[in-house]
Amino acid sequence: MVNEYVMIVGLGEIGTILLKEFFFNGNGIEVLGIDNTYSKVIDLNNYIKLNDPSSVDLCVLGDARDQNTLIKNGLHRCTRLILTLDDDANNLAVAQTAKRLMDIFDIEQSSKNFEIVTIVRNNENKDLFELIGVNKIIGITDSIINIISEVYRPYLPVKILDVFGTDNGLFTIKISSESKAIAKKISEIRVPFNVIFLGKIDSHGNCELVNSDTVLNEDDLLILNTSKRHQNLLARYF
Repeated sequence: MVNEYVMIVGLGEIGTILLKEFFFNGNGIEVLGIDNTYSKVIDLNNYIKLNDPSSVDLCVLGDARDQNTLIKNGLHRCTRLILTLDDDANNLAVAQTAKRLMDIFDIEQSSKNFEIVTIVRNNENKDLFELIGVNKIIGITDSIINIISEVYRPYLPVKILDVFGTDNGLFTIKISSESKAIAKKISEIRVPFNVIFLGKIDSHGNCELVNSDTVLNEDDLLILNTSKRHQNLLARYF
């Protein structure tokens, strides 16, 4: 079994949310963030340690376009490289460098399990990333909820917000092709704990509020409110 090691390049809004999600809800997935802005690195490390004093620094200062930054931070054992820099040219440069280094490492198992995910700011640049073999390309025009859900284990629940003063959180969960909830009304889904269904985003990006008669379809992104203690149980019912 290959241990997952996720490297996130770029600690802006999307990169920060992803790093927190992998660390707090990733079930042991090792994660590292890289950014060339000192304040972002320090602030995020402080936030992680405030919530988990036993944690080591998860973010490092560096320019991931420089191959030495990728090498010294363990690219050779990376299973997923996620690029969220603010400029497509920089993301493309990092992707090219990483692909070249993995070829040089020539580690069969690493290459087999290695994938690159990138956020693209200009959809016209998607072809460039496809050309160099980037595995997953996500447009920035997607909603922030869709982006986070797509990158972070698409069919597992993702916490997007804490409900202040309660143990609850807002979660999204994407309905997979194998989901038992497909073609069912909300009222027909039996969950043995309290869940408030708020809305959904369909596969075309259309948002709607849900009610008891709302029918769920494949690739719907369901938005709901429940206790954070139940996050890992949600996938059983959707």
